[in-house]
Amino acid sequence: MSEQGERTALQDDYAVIVPAYNAAMTLKRALDSALTQTLPPAEVIVVDDGSPDREDIASITAGCIGPIRLIQQANAGPAAARNTGIIASSSSWIAFLDADDSWLPDKMRSQLEVGREGDVGLIHARAGEDREPLLLSLDFEQLWERNRICTSTVIVRRSALDQAGTFDVDPLLVGAEDYNLWLRI
Repeated sequence: MSEQGERTALQDDYAVIVPAYNAAMTLKRALDSALTQTLPPAEVIVVDDGSPDREDIASITAGCIGPIRLIQQANAGPAAARNTGIIASSSSWIAFLDADDSWLPDKMRSQLEVGREGDVGLIHARAGEDREPLLLSLDFEQLWERNRICTSTVIVRRSALDQAGTFDVDPLLVGAEDYNLWLRI
C-alpha cells in the first residue's frame, strides 16, 4: 500500500512537535526517531525556545531529510514552545516529542490505529520498560490522583485541543502544564 493509501486507511495525518532548549546533544536522535516511523509524519516542527545553542539546533534541523521545519522564538518555556508548534501545524493529530526523548519505529502506526475510534481525543503509551504498567483504561478520577501520562508518548486529536485549549503558559505551571492539559481533555 502506498504511503498516501496508508494515511487514508488510518484516517488521519499527524504532526510532531519538538520543543528544543539546550537540545543540541539529543535533538538529532529525537528527530531521527520521528522521521523514521513506519508511518511517517506529515510534518515535524522543531520550536527553538530561545536556546543558547540555537545555531547548533538550526544546523541539526537543516541536516535532516523530511517534512521538517524550524521555528525560533524568544524563550517562553515548554508550554509556549509546544503551543507555537500546535498553531503552526495543520495536521489532524498532534504528537509531542521532547528533544531528549525518542520513539520506537512503530509508535505512531500503533497509536493511530487506536485513534480510529471517533471519540478518542488523547492516546498515550508506556514511556519505557522501567515505568509501571499502564492501566487498561484511565478515567478522570485515576488521572486526578496523579499524572500517569508521559508527554513524549502522547498524541492528541486536533479537535480535542480545539475544545480543551492548548498548554497553559502560566509560569506557575512549569512542570505540570502537560498534566493540566490532560485533565482538561
